[in-house]
Amino acid sequence: MIRMTVIALIVAAVPAAAETIDAAGTGIGVAENKIFEIAEGHMVMHTVGIYDGFDSDGPFKDATGECFGEAEMQAGDVSGSGACVFNTEDGETALVDWEMQAFGEGGATTGVWTVTGGTGRWATATGGGEFNNLTDPEAGRFENTISGEVTFE
Repeated sequence: MIRMTVIALIVAAVPAAAETIDAAGTGIGVAENKIFEIAEGHMVMHTVGIYDGFDSDGPFKDATGECFGEAEMQAGDVSGSGACVFNTEDGETALVDWEMQAFGEGGATTGVWTVTGGTGRWATATGGGEFNNLTDPEAGRFENTISGEVTFE
């Protein structure tokens, strides 16, 4: 009986193996951006992206939710940051921070994203990667392509 208890304690003390998952995918949704003209060639944008879903086999598969934040654009440069709150297909919440760093091809904004927490397995998740977000202002829609990894402890 004592041997069984010792074995059970040893097994319970060994942490579960971490799992790293490729997070590549594309999110689509509605863009609700508001532009504030400061001066010629200088603007501030309040941005809200409402995700209809995520085309991915990774941890964001079929996730919905919102990303929001601000960005400043001046003399061809862009900088900004914000957060995303995603509802995953498992019923958990993922919190992701983003930082806009540059303009990409076709006027896309590019930058980096980082997992900062959430519920369930997202509470201790780590990881991040890059994004390339292209918005069609006339249609009010966006397509956000991400790369990177998420590790679940």
